[in-house]
Amino acid sequence: MLNRIEILEQILEQSPYFEFLCRTVESVGFIFADGIDYVRLTGKPQPQTTELIHALGLESSEIGIVESKTLPSDSTETADLWVEMVEAELYLLSQNKTPVSKLRMTTPNQQKAVPQVETLIQRIFMPPLEGTYPLSDRIELIYGSLFQFQEPQFIWQNDQQNLLVLKYKQGYAGMDILVTAGLSDPDRGSSDLEFDSGSASGYGYELMMFLAGEEEAVLQREFISWVQHTEQTKRPIYQGDYLEYAGDQIPGIPSGGFIVVPAIDFPEEFPVADGFSTFNTLIAVTPAEMQTAKEDVFIVADEFFEKGYINYAPLSR
Repeated sequence: MLNRIEILEQILEQSPYFEFLCRTVESVGFIFADGIDYVRLTGKPQPQTTELIHALGLESSEIGIVESKTLPSDSTETADLWVEMVEAELYLLSQNKTPVSKLRMTTPNQQKAVPQVETLIQRIFMPPLEGTYPLSDRIELIYGSLFQFQEPQFIWQNDQQNLLVLKYKQGYAGMDILVTAGLSDPDRGSSDLEFDSGSASGYGYELMMFLAGEEEAVLQREFISWVQHTEQTKRPIYQGDYLEYAGDQIPGIPSGGFIVVPAIDFPEEFPVADGFSTFNTLIAVTPAEMQTAKEDVFIVADEFFEKGYINYAPLSR
């Protein structure tokens, strides 16, 4: 039979929101009547570490539990977040998925926790019985935890189709990020994608592009154009696809189109309503690279990675 801290670990790790909690806090203390279960996490970006990772061309560390231990009630251990709950309800959640009825959350200074972090904890310990999470979580919690909860810029939208293109300034390694919100809506359409955690929601992906400052306006225009193309044709864009410009070279930049690949250091999947989605990244390639991409997109992507380009390739190379 599992003990309390093992059950706590199990509940955390089985939640589709756990990875995003790891990206937000480094430690959580769970307060019970007879003691504290302390969990230390890894996954929160550290600026100095992130710079070194990318300088070496490596991926970030694993995301998850580094250490867990039980402490006495009078422990002086510090945590980013303290969560108080009834132990019996923890067991009920583990045994029959009965959500915890009440949580009290504070920071080390006894102040209220950041609202989005508090909601992440609620999604883990108070999941909806029907298994359908709010669609608004995609921007507020998923994108929020990935981009330090900064307010995005809304740069394009189609109100009729509930489709947005957002920009997060310096969202990753100093680069601006463009990302859609809406392609994974449950009623968007069918998908060929399958996820370990469940079925795909909508097309099963959101499109993403990383801007390194070179001809940003042109790339932004092209990104929006492909989002519109997807919506008009109802043809999803999957990882491993290439998007070729009809005139051989895109006006204004020395590129012939884009390859579609996974986003490095980003989650392989994330929850959307009652399904899951992923991020498909567009990277500009030269006309010559496009010819190679027609044989295998990942040959080109691997060359970029070997040269130290993470999620993008400079236009002048």
